[in-house]
Amino acid sequence: TLCQGASGSFAVVSVPGITYAWSSSPAGATVTPQGNAATIVFGNAGTFQLVVTPTNSCGTGAPLVSTIVITAPPTVNAGNDRVVCAPNAVLMGTPQGGTWTCEFCPGTSQVQSAGSFGLVSGLGYGPHVFRYSVNDANCGVFDDFVLVENDRIIAGSVTGSATVCEGS
Repeated sequence: TLCQGASGSFAVVSVPGITYAWSSSPAGATVTPQGNAATIVFGNAGTFQLVVTPTNSCGTGAPLVSTIVITAPPTVNAGNDRVVCAPNAVLMGTPQGGTWTCEFCPGTSQVQSAGSFGLVSGLGYGPHVFRYSVNDANCGVFDDFVLVENDRIIAGSVTGSATVCEGS
């Protein structure tokens, strides 16, 4: 199993006097033969048959066939950027199984992963950037980011004293 767009190297045992023809079915792979080996780039996801046909001066031998499964990389989505007015927020990423981390989280901001949800707490005023990462066994790690802007109004403090008279 390989990831879509990745290349794979394949080989058969070299036998003197034999040439090898490499192909794939269905179409969608780029095959670069190198004698008894080949490098193949699979541009599409799906199931492919890799075929190696040996030939010598006596004719063409039976083809060797291997099935190769090509998976598409995950489409990772951390959700839409948003404005909140609270110290806490819930983020949701797809596909399930990812993890949330803080990329830019000033102050005491933190995020805890709970399935595909990111439970954010301690949001201070201003922008925060969170990353949702999904690790695909065949394709590696893929990320997406979401910006959360906290615009909550925090009352300041009043200091000093003054005497206020009615009508003034």
